[in-house]
Amino acid sequence: MSTGTEDRLQRSTRIQGQNRITAYAMAVVPPMPFMLNKDTTSQLRVPLNIDGNGLILRFSNQFGKHDGIIDHAAAAVILPDERNKEPVFQDVTYRGDQRIVIPAGMEIEADPIMADIKPGMEIIVQVYCKEEVQTICGVGYLTRILAQQGKDQAGALSDLKTYDEQWEETFNQAQIQNISYLKAIDVIRESGAAGHVVLSIFGDSITAQNRWVWPLTQRLYSRYPGRISVLNFGIGGNRLLTDAEENRKMFGSAGVKRIRWDGLREYGITHMIFALGGNDIGMGSLDDSGDFLPGAEEYREGCRQIVSEAHDHGIVVYALSIYPGCWFFQDPQAGEKVRKLYRKVQSEEFDGFIDVEDVLRGGECCYKDGYGYGDNCHLRVSGGEAVAEVAECFLKKILS
Repeated sequence: MSTGTEDRLQRSTRIQGQNRITAYAMAVVPPMPFMLNKDTTSQLRVPLNIDGNGLILRFSNQFGKHDGIIDHAAAAVILPDERNKEPVFQDVTYRGDQRIVIPAGMEIEADPIMADIKPGMEIIVQVYCKEEVQTICGVGYLTRILAQQGKDQAGALSDLKTYDEQWEETFNQAQIQNISYLKAIDVIRESGAAGHVVLSIFGDSITAQNRWVWPLTQRLYSRYPGRISVLNFGIGGNRLLTDAEENRKMFGSAGVKRIRWDGLREYGITHMIFALGGNDIGMGSLDDSGDFLPGAEEYREGCRQIVSEAHDHGIVVYALSIYPGCWFFQDPQAGEKVRKLYRKVQSEEFDGFIDVEDVLRGGECCYKDGYGYGDNCHLRVSGGEAVAEVAECFLKKILS
Protein backbone atom coordinates (compact mmCIF):
# COMPACT_ATOMS: atom_id res chain seq x y z
CA MET A 1 0.00 0.00 0.00
CA SER A 2 1.18 3.53 -0.65
CA THR A 3 2.32 5.88 2.09
CA GLY A 4 -0.76 8.01 1.45
CA THR A 5 -3.05 5.05 2.05
CA GLU A 6 -1.17 4.13 5.24
CA ASP A 7 -1.54 7.70 6.51
CA ARG A 8 -5.26 7.68 5.75
CA LEU A 9 -5.75 4.37 7.57
CA GLN A 10 -3.86 5.63 10.60
CA ARG A 11 -5.86 8.85 10.73
CA SER A 12 -9.11 6.89 10.50
CA THR A 13 -8.37 5.25 13.85
CA ARG A 14 -8.34 8.55 15.75
CA ILE A 15 -11.80 9.01 17.23
CA GLN A 16 -12.66 11.69 19.79
CA GLY A 17 -9.02 12.21 20.73
CA GLN A 18 -8.25 8.50 21.08
CA ASN A 19 -6.39 6.16 18.78
CA ARG A 20 -8.09 2.82 18.50
CA ILE A 21 -8.14 -0.36 16.44
CA THR A 22 -10.97 -2.87 16.15
CA ALA A 23 -9.50 -6.09 17.53
CA TYR A 24 -12.65 -8.20 17.23
CA ALA A 25 -15.98 -7.79 15.43
CA MET A 26 -18.97 -9.74 14.13
CA ALA A 27 -21.82 -9.25 11.68
CA VAL A 28 -25.17 -8.05 13.03
CA VAL A 29 -28.55 -9.49 12.02
CA PRO A 30 -32.17 -9.44 13.20
CA PRO A 31 -33.00 -12.54 15.27
CA MET A 32 -35.36 -15.21 14.05
CA PRO A 33 -38.36 -15.87 16.35
CA PHE A 34 -36.74 -18.97 17.87
CA MET A 35 -33.61 -16.92 18.68
CA LEU A 36 -35.31 -14.05 20.51
CA ASN A 37 -33.22 -14.24 23.66
CA LYS A 38 -35.34 -13.22 26.63
CA ASP A 39 -34.26 -13.48 30.26
CA THR A 40 -30.96 -14.79 28.93
CA THR A 41 -27.30 -14.30 29.71
CA SER A 42 -25.01 -14.83 26.74
CA GLN A 43 -21.22 -14.96 26.65
CA LEU A 44 -18.41 -14.34 24.21
CA ARG A 45 -14.80 -15.36 24.86
CA VAL A 46 -12.14 -14.46 22.30
CA PRO A 47 -8.38 -13.98 22.05
CA LEU A 48 -6.71 -10.62 21.48
CA ASN A 49 -3.53 -10.14 19.46
CA ILE A 50 -2.72 -6.48 20.00
CA ASP A 51 -1.20 -4.23 22.61
CA GLY A 52 -3.02 -1.23 24.02
CA ASN A 53 -4.17 0.75 27.01
CA GLY A 54 -7.84 -0.17 27.28
CA LEU A 55 -10.99 -1.53 25.64
CA ILE A 56 -14.18 -0.04 24.24
CA LEU A 57 -17.15 -2.34 23.66
CA ARG A 58 -19.57 -1.36 20.89
CA PHE A 59 -23.21 -2.47 20.94
CA SER A 60 -25.55 -2.35 17.94
CA ASN A 61 -29.34 -2.27 17.71
CA GLN A 62 -29.32 -1.78 13.97
CA PHE A 63 -32.37 -3.95 13.36
CA GLY A 64 -34.40 -2.98 16.40
CA LYS A 65 -37.89 -1.53 16.10
CA HIS A 66 -37.60 -0.05 19.58
CA ASP A 67 -34.92 0.50 22.20
CA GLY A 68 -32.70 -2.45 23.02
CA ILE A 69 -32.08 -2.92 26.75
CA ILE A 70 -29.04 -4.56 28.31
CA ASP A 71 -29.84 -4.96 32.00
CA HIS A 72 -26.34 -6.03 32.96
CA ALA A 73 -23.06 -6.59 31.12
CA ALA A 74 -19.66 -7.53 32.50
CA ALA A 75 -16.19 -8.09 31.06
CA ALA A 76 -12.97 -9.70 32.20
CA VAL A 77 -9.49 -9.77 30.68
CA ILE A 78 -7.48 -12.96 31.14
CA LEU A 79 -3.68 -13.10 31.01
CA PRO A 80 -2.06 -15.93 29.00
CA ASP A 81 -0.68 -17.60 32.17
CA GLU A 82 -3.91 -17.17 34.16
CA ARG A 83 -6.42 -18.99 31.97
CA ASN A 84 -7.18 -21.53 34.70
CA LYS A 85 -7.72 -18.89 37.37
CA GLU A 86 -10.98 -17.23 38.24
CA PRO A 87 -11.20 -13.98 36.26
CA VAL A 88 -12.15 -10.68 37.83
CA PHE A 89 -15.19 -9.19 36.09
CA GLN A 90 -15.91 -5.50 35.76
CA ASP A 91 -19.36 -4.10 35.06
CA VAL A 92 -19.76 -2.55 31.61
CA THR A 93 -21.49 0.84 31.74
CA TYR A 94 -22.74 3.48 29.32
CA ARG A 95 -22.39 7.07 30.54
CA GLY A 96 -21.94 5.64 34.01
CA ASP A 97 -25.17 3.62 33.99
CA GLN A 98 -25.16 -0.18 34.31
CA ARG A 99 -28.48 -0.42 32.46
CA ILE A 100 -27.56 0.18 28.82
CA VAL A 101 -30.19 1.53 26.42
CA ILE A 102 -29.48 1.26 22.68
CA PRO A 103 -31.89 3.27 20.52
CA ALA A 104 -33.50 1.51 17.57
CA GLY A 105 -31.27 1.57 14.49
CA MET A 106 -28.31 2.93 16.43
CA GLU A 107 -24.91 1.83 17.70
CA ILE A 108 -23.39 2.99 21.00
CA GLU A 109 -19.99 2.80 22.66
CA ALA A 110 -19.73 1.72 26.27
CA ASP A 111 -17.51 3.58 28.71
CA PRO A 112 -13.83 2.65 28.24
CA ILE A 113 -12.39 -0.18 30.32
CA MET A 114 -8.83 0.82 31.13
CA ALA A 115 -6.41 -2.10 31.19
CA ASP A 116 -2.95 -3.01 29.98
CA ILE A 117 -3.69 -5.11 26.87
CA LYS A 118 -1.08 -7.52 25.48
CA PRO A 119 -1.09 -10.13 22.69
CA GLY A 120 -2.15 -13.53 23.99
CA MET A 121 -4.79 -12.17 26.36
CA GLU A 122 -8.41 -13.24 26.14
CA ILE A 123 -11.53 -11.22 26.90
CA ILE A 124 -14.81 -12.57 28.22
CA VAL A 125 -17.97 -10.50 27.75
CA GLN A 126 -21.27 -11.54 29.34
CA VAL A 127 -24.57 -9.83 28.54
CA TYR A 128 -27.91 -10.25 30.35
CA CYS A 129 -31.14 -9.03 28.72
CA LYS A 130 -34.51 -9.39 30.43
CA GLU A 131 -36.57 -8.27 27.43
CA GLU A 132 -36.57 -9.70 23.92
CA VAL A 133 -33.41 -8.89 22.01
CA GLN A 134 -33.75 -6.81 18.83
CA THR A 135 -30.35 -7.38 17.24
CA ILE A 136 -27.97 -10.33 17.60
CA CYS A 137 -24.34 -10.79 16.63
CA GLY A 138 -22.28 -13.79 15.67
CA VAL A 139 -24.94 -16.27 14.55
CA GLY A 140 -23.21 -19.65 14.34
CA TYR A 141 -20.09 -18.04 15.74
CA LEU A 142 -18.51 -19.09 19.01
CA THR A 143 -20.74 -17.70 21.74
CA ARG A 144 -22.44 -19.33 24.67
CA ILE A 145 -25.87 -19.20 26.28
CA LEU A 146 -25.06 -19.28 30.00
CA ALA A 147 -28.47 -19.06 31.61
CA GLN A 148 -32.12 -18.60 30.74
CA GLN A 149 -35.38 -18.23 32.68
CA GLY A 150 -34.66 -14.83 34.15
CA LYS A 151 -31.29 -15.57 35.69
CA ASP A 152 -28.69 -12.80 35.45
CA GLN A 153 -25.31 -14.52 35.14
CA ALA A 154 -23.32 -11.55 33.84
CA GLY A 155 -20.09 -11.46 35.81
CA ALA A 156 -20.58 -15.06 36.94
CA LEU A 157 -17.81 -17.64 36.91
CA SER A 158 -19.67 -20.35 35.02
CA ASP A 159 -18.62 -22.09 31.83
CA LEU A 160 -15.13 -20.61 31.62
CA LYS A 161 -13.59 -23.11 29.24
CA THR A 162 -10.78 -21.86 27.06
CA TYR A 163 -11.54 -20.58 23.59
CA ASP A 164 -10.03 -23.72 22.04
CA GLU A 165 -12.12 -26.01 24.26
CA GLN A 166 -15.32 -24.10 23.46
CA TRP A 167 -14.56 -24.12 19.76
CA GLU A 168 -14.00 -27.89 19.66
CA GLU A 169 -17.10 -28.60 21.77
CA THR A 170 -19.30 -26.22 19.80
CA PHE A 171 -18.51 -27.79 16.45
CA ASN A 172 -18.72 -31.33 17.70
CA GLN A 173 -22.29 -30.47 18.73
CA ALA A 174 -23.01 -28.17 15.74
CA GLN A 175 -24.54 -25.58 18.04
CA ILE A 176 -25.87 -22.26 16.79
CA GLN A 177 -25.44 -19.51 19.35
CA ASN A 178 -25.26 -15.74 19.42
CA ILE A 179 -24.59 -12.82 21.74
CA SER A 180 -27.00 -9.97 22.32
CA TYR A 181 -26.08 -6.58 20.79
CA LEU A 182 -22.27 -6.84 21.15
CA LYS A 183 -20.81 -5.95 17.75
CA ALA A 184 -17.16 -5.09 18.28
CA ILE A 185 -14.29 -4.75 20.70
CA ASP A 186 -11.90 -1.85 20.08
CA VAL A 187 -8.48 -1.52 21.69
CA ILE A 188 -7.29 1.95 22.68
CA ARG A 189 -3.80 2.23 21.23
CA GLU A 190 -1.59 5.29 21.39
CA SER A 191 0.31 4.31 18.25
CA GLY A 192 -2.87 3.95 16.20
CA ALA A 193 -2.76 1.54 13.26
CA ALA A 194 1.01 1.74 12.79
CA GLY A 195 2.46 -1.72 12.18
CA HIS A 196 -0.80 -3.61 12.71
CA VAL A 197 -2.85 -5.46 10.08
CA VAL A 198 -6.63 -5.69 10.60
CA LEU A 199 -8.08 -8.44 8.42
CA SER A 200 -11.83 -8.48 7.77
CA ILE A 201 -13.37 -11.72 6.47
CA PHE A 202 -16.62 -11.07 4.63
CA GLY A 203 -18.56 -14.24 3.92
CA ASP A 204 -21.48 -16.59 4.51
CA SER A 205 -22.17 -19.51 6.88
CA ILE A 206 -18.86 -21.24 6.12
CA THR A 207 -17.14 -18.08 7.33
CA ALA A 208 -19.51 -17.59 10.29
CA GLN A 209 -19.15 -21.18 11.47
CA ASN A 210 -15.46 -20.47 11.95
CA ARG A 211 -14.18 -23.83 10.73
CA TRP A 212 -11.47 -22.18 8.66
CA VAL A 213 -11.44 -18.69 10.16
CA TRP A 214 -10.49 -19.84 13.66
CA PRO A 215 -7.65 -22.19 12.54
CA LEU A 216 -6.38 -19.33 10.37
CA THR A 217 -6.62 -16.95 13.33
CA GLN A 218 -4.72 -19.41 15.53
CA ARG A 219 -1.95 -19.72 12.97
CA LEU A 220 -1.63 -15.97 12.42
CA TYR A 221 -1.76 -15.04 16.12
CA SER A 222 0.84 -17.68 16.96
CA ARG A 223 3.21 -16.81 14.12
CA TYR A 224 2.74 -13.03 14.23
CA PRO A 225 2.08 -11.96 17.86
CA GLY A 226 0.89 -8.38 18.03
CA ARG A 227 0.89 -7.98 14.25
CA ILE A 228 -2.63 -8.86 13.08
CA SER A 229 -6.26 -8.94 14.24
CA VAL A 230 -8.95 -10.99 12.47
CA LEU A 231 -12.60 -9.87 12.24
CA ASN A 232 -15.34 -12.31 11.21
CA PHE A 233 -18.24 -10.84 9.21
CA GLY A 234 -19.84 -14.11 8.13
CA ILE A 235 -23.63 -14.48 7.99
CA GLY A 236 -25.27 -17.83 7.32
CA GLY A 237 -27.26 -17.84 4.07
CA ASN A 238 -25.84 -14.50 2.98
CA ARG A 239 -25.67 -13.62 -0.73
CA LEU A 240 -23.70 -10.99 -2.59
CA LEU A 241 -26.53 -9.70 -4.77
CA THR A 242 -29.83 -10.47 -3.05
CA ASP A 243 -31.38 -9.50 0.29
CA ALA A 244 -32.79 -12.22 2.51
CA GLU A 245 -36.48 -12.93 2.08
CA GLU A 246 -38.90 -11.63 4.72
CA ASN A 247 -39.16 -15.01 6.44
CA ARG A 248 -35.36 -15.43 6.49
CA LYS A 249 -34.15 -12.02 7.59
CA MET A 250 -31.40 -13.63 9.64
CA PHE A 251 -29.59 -14.34 6.33
CA GLY A 252 -28.85 -10.63 6.11
CA SER A 253 -28.90 -7.90 3.51
CA ALA A 254 -27.08 -8.41 0.20
CA GLY A 255 -23.32 -8.19 0.53
CA VAL A 256 -23.21 -5.17 -1.78
CA LYS A 257 -25.34 -3.35 0.83
CA ARG A 258 -24.13 -4.68 4.17
CA ILE A 259 -20.45 -4.04 3.46
CA ARG A 260 -21.20 -0.44 4.44
CA TRP A 261 -21.93 -1.46 8.04
CA ASP A 262 -20.30 -4.91 8.29
CA GLY A 263 -16.93 -4.21 6.80
CA LEU A 264 -16.15 -0.54 6.47
CA ARG A 265 -17.13 0.94 9.86
CA GLU A 266 -14.47 -0.77 11.92
CA TYR A 267 -11.32 1.07 12.95
CA GLY A 268 -8.06 0.43 11.15
CA ILE A 269 -9.10 -2.28 8.67
CA THR A 270 -6.30 -2.74 6.15
CA HIS A 271 -7.24 -5.95 4.31
CA MET A 272 -10.33 -7.98 3.49
CA ILE A 273 -10.97 -11.55 2.35
CA PHE A 274 -14.15 -11.72 0.27
CA ALA A 275 -15.94 -15.10 0.45
CA LEU A 276 -19.46 -14.65 -0.97
CA GLY A 277 -21.12 -16.18 -4.01
CA GLY A 278 -21.99 -19.76 -3.12
CA ASN A 279 -25.47 -18.89 -1.88
CA ASP A 280 -26.10 -16.74 -4.95
CA ILE A 281 -25.74 -20.01 -6.86
CA GLY A 282 -27.41 -22.31 -4.33
CA MET A 283 -30.45 -20.04 -3.97
CA GLY A 284 -30.47 -18.91 -7.60
CA SER A 285 -32.76 -20.12 -10.37
CA LEU A 286 -32.97 -20.88 -14.07
CA ASP A 287 -34.85 -18.51 -16.36
CA ASP A 288 -37.18 -19.59 -19.17
CA SER A 289 -34.26 -19.99 -21.58
CA GLY A 290 -32.33 -22.16 -19.15
CA ASP A 291 -29.76 -19.52 -18.22
CA PHE A 292 -28.71 -19.30 -14.60
CA LEU A 293 -29.66 -16.24 -12.53
CA PRO A 294 -27.79 -14.32 -11.25
CA GLY A 295 -25.33 -14.70 -14.10
CA ALA A 296 -21.59 -14.21 -14.14
CA GLU A 297 -21.76 -10.61 -15.34
CA GLU A 298 -24.17 -9.66 -12.55
CA TYR A 299 -21.78 -11.31 -10.12
CA ARG A 300 -18.89 -9.39 -11.69
CA GLU A 301 -20.66 -6.07 -11.15
CA GLY A 302 -21.32 -6.96 -7.52
CA CYS A 303 -17.67 -7.88 -6.99
CA ARG A 304 -16.56 -4.62 -8.58
CA GLN A 305 -18.81 -2.70 -6.21
CA ILE A 306 -17.26 -4.45 -3.20
CA VAL A 307 -13.75 -3.71 -4.44
CA SER A 308 -14.57 -0.08 -5.24
CA GLU A 309 -16.10 0.61 -1.81
CA ALA A 310 -13.20 -1.09 -0.04
CA HIS A 311 -10.60 0.81 -2.08
CA ASP A 312 -12.35 4.07 -1.23
CA HIS A 313 -11.50 3.24 2.40
CA GLY A 314 -7.92 2.24 1.59
CA ILE A 315 -8.62 -1.49 2.04
CA VAL A 316 -6.95 -4.21 -0.05
CA VAL A 317 -9.40 -6.98 -1.04
CA TYR A 318 -8.59 -10.62 -1.77
CA ALA A 319 -11.12 -13.18 -2.99
CA LEU A 320 -11.34 -16.69 -1.55
CA SER A 321 -12.40 -19.05 -4.33
CA ILE A 322 -15.93 -20.42 -4.09
CA TYR A 323 -15.92 -23.79 -2.35
CA PRO A 324 -16.34 -26.75 -4.71
CA GLY A 325 -19.40 -28.25 -2.99
CA CYS A 326 -22.80 -28.56 -4.62
CA TRP A 327 -24.32 -25.64 -2.63
CA PHE A 328 -27.78 -27.24 -2.76
CA PHE A 329 -27.82 -26.74 -6.54
CA GLN A 330 -31.30 -27.28 -7.99
CA ASP A 331 -29.52 -28.40 -11.14
CA PRO A 332 -26.00 -29.60 -10.22
CA GLN A 333 -24.64 -29.35 -13.76
CA ALA A 334 -25.96 -25.82 -14.29
CA GLY A 335 -24.79 -24.82 -10.82
CA GLU A 336 -21.29 -26.16 -11.36
CA LYS A 337 -21.05 -24.35 -14.69
CA VAL A 338 -21.88 -20.99 -13.14
CA ARG A 339 -19.64 -21.70 -10.13
CA LYS A 340 -16.70 -21.96 -12.51
CA LEU A 341 -17.72 -18.68 -14.14
CA TYR A 342 -17.98 -16.97 -10.75
CA ARG A 343 -14.56 -18.36 -9.85
CA LYS A 344 -13.08 -16.85 -13.01
CA VAL A 345 -14.61 -13.48 -12.08
CA GLN A 346 -13.01 -13.70 -8.63
CA SER A 347 -9.59 -14.35 -10.14
CA GLU A 348 -9.90 -11.25 -12.34
CA GLU A 349 -11.56 -8.55 -10.21
CA PHE A 350 -9.74 -8.56 -6.87
CA ASP A 351 -6.33 -7.52 -5.57
CA GLY A 352 -5.44 -11.17 -5.08
CA PHE A 353 -6.98 -14.64 -5.37
CA ILE A 354 -6.77 -17.29 -2.62
CA ASP A 355 -7.45 -20.51 -4.51
CA VAL A 356 -8.67 -23.40 -2.32
CA GLU A 357 -10.02 -25.51 -5.20
CA ASP A 358 -7.26 -28.11 -5.26
CA VAL A 359 -7.10 -28.69 -1.51
CA LEU A 360 -10.89 -29.19 -1.17
CA ARG A 361 -12.15 -30.66 -4.44
CA GLY A 362 -12.71 -34.42 -4.46
CA GLY A 363 -14.65 -34.68 -7.72
CA GLU A 364 -17.48 -33.02 -9.61
CA CYS A 365 -19.46 -30.90 -7.13
CA CYS A 366 -18.00 -32.52 -4.04
CA TYR A 367 -15.32 -32.26 -1.38
CA LYS A 368 -12.57 -34.71 -0.55
CA ASP A 369 -13.58 -37.48 1.85
CA GLY A 370 -13.96 -36.16 5.38
CA TYR A 371 -13.69 -32.51 4.39
CA GLY A 372 -17.40 -31.68 4.23
CA TYR A 373 -20.69 -32.59 5.85
CA GLY A 374 -23.52 -34.56 4.26
CA ASP A 375 -24.99 -31.41 2.76
CA ASN A 376 -21.83 -31.23 0.60
CA CYS A 377 -21.67 -27.55 1.41
CA HIS A 378 -20.38 -26.87 4.92
CA LEU A 379 -16.87 -27.78 5.99
CA ARG A 380 -15.75 -30.18 8.67
CA VAL A 381 -12.76 -29.30 10.84
CA SER A 382 -10.37 -31.11 8.45
CA GLY A 383 -11.66 -29.12 5.49
CA GLY A 384 -11.37 -25.90 7.47
CA GLU A 385 -7.76 -26.67 8.39
CA ALA A 386 -6.94 -27.18 4.71
CA VAL A 387 -8.42 -23.79 3.79
CA ALA A 388 -6.62 -22.11 6.70
CA GLU A 389 -3.26 -23.48 5.56
CA VAL A 390 -3.70 -22.08 2.04
CA ALA A 391 -4.90 -18.71 3.34
CA GLU A 392 -2.02 -18.43 5.81
CA CYS A 393 0.51 -19.12 3.06
CA PHE A 394 -1.09 -16.43 0.88
CA LEU A 395 -1.11 -13.85 3.69
CA LYS A 396 2.58 -14.24 4.49
CA LYS A 397 3.36 -11.60 1.91
CA ILE A 398 1.61 -8.87 3.92
CA LEU A 399 3.09 -9.94 7.26
CA SER A 400 6.70 -10.83 6.46
